Amino acid sequence: MIPQIFPDGNYGFTMFSGVFQYDQDIPWLNTVDVDSTGFSVNNTFNQYLNQYHTAHLPLYDATENNMYSIFFGGPRQCRL
Repeated sequence: MIPQIFPDGNYGFTMFSGVFQYDQDIPWLNTVDVDSTGFSVNNTFNQYLNQYHTAHLPLYDATENNMYSIFFGGPRQCRL
């Protein structure tokens, strides 16, 4: 979960991943935005990066009204 400034100027959080789905052996891939009015699932975005907690840096460009979330690695699974 990372702090966000949404395009409408509201402050909140975005959850970028979740635990495994109850009906499939895969994690949730959509992000979820949370603000003071509730939450909404972003079905237009699939998060294929790290599925576990990792260091992150939220950056906001006030001039362009863009939010950036940078992830710095973390645990991963490799198949050789």
